[in-house]
Amino acid sequence: MKKLISLLLAIVMCCGLLTGIALADDPVTTEPVECSQGEALLKVTSSDDANAAYYFDVLDQNVLAWICLNVPGEKTVTLLKDVELTGAIEGFNYLLKIPNDQSSWAGRNGTKFPLVLDLNGKVMTYTGSSILFYLERYGFTVKNGTIIYKSDSADNAVFALSAPHFRTAFTNGSTVWTPAFNLTNVRVYNITGQNGPVVLNYEYAPVISVKDSVLWTYGGNTFDMKKTDQTKMNDDAAVYEGDYLPTIGIEYSVIGSANDVPFAATDAGTIVEIADSTLVSGAASGAIVNDETKIEIDTKGYDAEIKDGWTKAAPTGALKGKAYLYGDAVPAEAPLPFEDVKEADWFYSFVKEMYEAKVINGMTDTTFVPAGTLTYGQALKLITVGIGWGEQAAGDHWASGYLAMAKAKGWLEGDVDLNAPISRLQFCQIAAKAKGLTEAGENPFKDTADASVLALVKAGVISGMSADTFAPDQTLTRAQIAKIIALLSKI
Repeated sequence: MKKLISLLLAIVMCCGLLTGIALADDPVTTEPVECSQGEALLKVTSSDDANAAYYFDVLDQNVLAWICLNVPGEKTVTLLKDVELTGAIEGFNYLLKIPNDQSSWAGRNGTKFPLVLDLNGKVMTYTGSSILFYLERYGFTVKNGTIIYKSDSADNAVFALSAPHFRTAFTNGSTVWTPAFNLTNVRVYNITGQNGPVVLNYEYAPVISVKDSVLWTYGGNTFDMKKTDQTKMNDDAAVYEGDYLPTIGIEYSVIGSANDVPFAATDAGTIVEIADSTLVSGAASGAIVNDETKIEIDTKGYDAEIKDGWTKAAPTGALKGKAYLYGDAVPAEAPLPFEDVKEADWFYSFVKEMYEAKVINGMTDTTFVPAGTLTYGQALKLITVGIGWGEQAAGDHWASGYLAMAKAKGWLEGDVDLNAPISRLQFCQIAAKAKGLTEAGENPFKDTADASVLALVKAGVISGMSADTFAPDQTLTRAQIAKIIALLSKI
């Protein structure tokens, strides 16, 4: 545990080198000024217009308010650089606010997220005396990156959810709107060291989803869910008597607190569903519930595992499954995100190995396209990254850096069409040179005697299409290359 905290502190120290971003003096009335793509910190796109893109060189409340209220449809804010935020908005307890926009609320089932923040593999740090993100009923997704938060004051959170005007619910006939809050593939660390949670909920009924992520707080509860009151909208409206309970879904994630428990709630209706995740408390002992906390934990059939010193203080039957583990956080193994790669497929283990090693990606977030034809550009990247040379900078083409390296290393001569399919023979000639494989074995093939092919066959990297044919002019599929690169990387 001490090693983990030390690592996080080291990360924060390193982030002192990141770009400082000034906050607007008037965060809600000044229209932001766009900048050129080359100068931009943020790129903003809309689901309603695939051709529209806006660029800004600051991240502040003014920019977020303009995006939420003026960009149509589901909008995505993509971070283009690491960013360090400091300071506070005078008179407010938040730094960045996702403003209230009733016309764009997400449905209570969490099927729509009107605003997406794509960290794009970058690091966002904050040091100051405010909540970082303050959400007023507006659907919000954060994905693909790291947030490191350190507040000067106790009790502040990375994310605070609230509905200050109408409290938890806005009723439209018999419908209660509960916006969704989604965290996917993010690392969020609150290292304030006092009592600050990662997610703080004020009298609100959100649908919260956490997938493939690590949420860690140095002090306090990782999730702090305040009591949800059923209140009327105004003096003339009746109190809504329906079900608008906050729910939290956790999948393939680590949720932990260095000094307290992961979840605390003062509402008996709060429900937490957990699947294939690790929940960690840094306390030597403790209660799964405390004070008025009443949380139902549903882990979809996992056996309960409560460590020594923990108590089941919840009401009858409230604790279900593998809910709390005491010890160091070990990230749960996440499944492949690709819908077209199944565990029964012969190439599954190779795709999984290369995907987790960050060597190979999908064609989209959810598809791998195993039968897709391998191009020259893809082959050069996979060979370069697979044997340990790392990613290369792009030029006129996304793979031009890999072509430049291959030429500089003598793996191939001249230029090639990076978008064109690469043949099995051409791939072998490049790969054998890249690995320095020159010793050819016995030739079983009747359609090639190429030394590079025979060297890779001898090394156990590639085989023929049949016992005596190699098919040198045929192309490679993405499924085949996943296996070949996995084997090549082990030589």
